[in-house]
This record gives sequence, C-alpha cells and structure tokens, in this order.
Amino acid sequence: MSGAVTTLHVVPPSDAPAASVLDDVRAQAMVHGPETLSDRQALTALICNHHPANASQLAARLLWRFRHFPGVLAASHAALTATVSPPAATDIKLAGDMARRLLLAELTQGPLLNRSSVLADYLKASMKGRSTEAFRVLWLDARLHLIADETMWDGTIQHAPVLEREVYRRALEIGAASCVIAHCHPSYDVSPSRADIDKTRQLVDGLRVLGVKVHDHLIVAGQVVTSMAAQGLL
Repeated sequence: MSGAVTTLHVVPPSDAPAASVLDDVRAQAMVHGPETLSDRQALTALICNHHPANASQLAARLLWRFRHFPGVLAASHAALTATVSPPAATDIKLAGDMARRLLLAELTQGPLLNRSSVLADYLKASMKGRSTEAFRVLWLDARLHLIADETMWDGTIQHAPVLEREVYRRALEIGAASCVIAHCHPSYDVSPSRADIDKTRQLVDGLRVLGVKVHDHLIVAGQVVTSMAAQGLL
C-alpha cells in the first residue's frame, strides 16, 4: 500500500471529446487492468460525470496544483472546489476515504507497532490537507492490536485546555493498555513546537498513572510523518 510516489509530468490537455476520452480510459482499464492508467486518466474517470466537457483538462489542473495523485485525494474539499464542482470534490474525497479504509483494514491485522509504514500512510491519508490541526489517539490492547482510532480534538493543540481530561477519561472507558498519539501541522512544518512537547509530556505522565503507555506521538506534515519518540521527546 505504501509504494513510492511517481512524479507526474503533466501533458497539455487533450482536445478529444470528453466521451471519447472516458471511453478510451474504460477500454484500457478493461483490457489491460486499471493499474495501467495514468494518474490523469484515473482522475478523469473519477470526475467525468460531473464535468463531461473538460474532465481531462481539470484532472491535469488538479494534478499540477496538488503535485501528485495522493495530494489531490488529501486536499480539502474547499481547496478542490477552486478547480472542480462541489459534487466532483465530494467524489474525490470519497475516493480518498476508501484508500484510508483499506489502510485501516491493514492496521487491524496484527500488532500496530509492526506496521509503521502502513500507519504513516494511514495517518497521511486521514490528516493531510486539513486546514486546522486535529489531535487523535490510536488506542491499543495488551497485544498492541488497534482497538479504536479517535479524533479527540479538532483545532490547535495549544488551545485545548480540556484535552488531557478527555484523553484520560477515554482511556479508562475503552480499557486501553497503550496508545499512539498523532496530530497534524497544516503549516507543513515537521518540527514539534514547544507546546507540542509540553502537552505530550503531560499526557505521557498522566496516562502512565492510569497504566497506559504512550508509544509515540506522530506529527503529520504533508507527506512527512515525524516521530517524537525517535527524537527522544516523550
């Protein structure tokens, strides 16, 4: 699931009629398999119902603006509607959520800490493209299997005075043995702030009293996921 991202070289928009372009895409997918489609072709098929006259051109614009296919899927609905219609943007977000669900299914197949690359891809699919910070906790049982992934706060972590109490309450309710914390930086700054570090240490100390271990705090910044544990900040 976590293969390397291929750099897209956007070609000039085709002048072929949209119906012909979509028919060609479907024919290629049927004969050779959908994996042979370019990112532009796949995105064209995704939005063609909403933009029958210029889907291919709009697909090229989206890929140019958001740099690659994962970037398009992770973009916010508001950002997408600067290029395509709201219904087309909704279909793109649904496609992105399908990818997230597939990654989540992989995470539940064994100990979460043995799936670090899948976890990173899952968090990027879930959090990249947000305009505000979101704070979430992945709760684990005694075998390190995922119990639940929950968003505990939507906003700026520095301005979450009730965050610790909510996390402690939920840890007891769900019966977690340990957890992984994650939040995103919409600024794309991969470095943890002073507030990130202080808040994390408060949570680590408080959860330890409850017998819940914090394995890591991961920061999602665009296509990069930074581990605070690896930096010795827990």
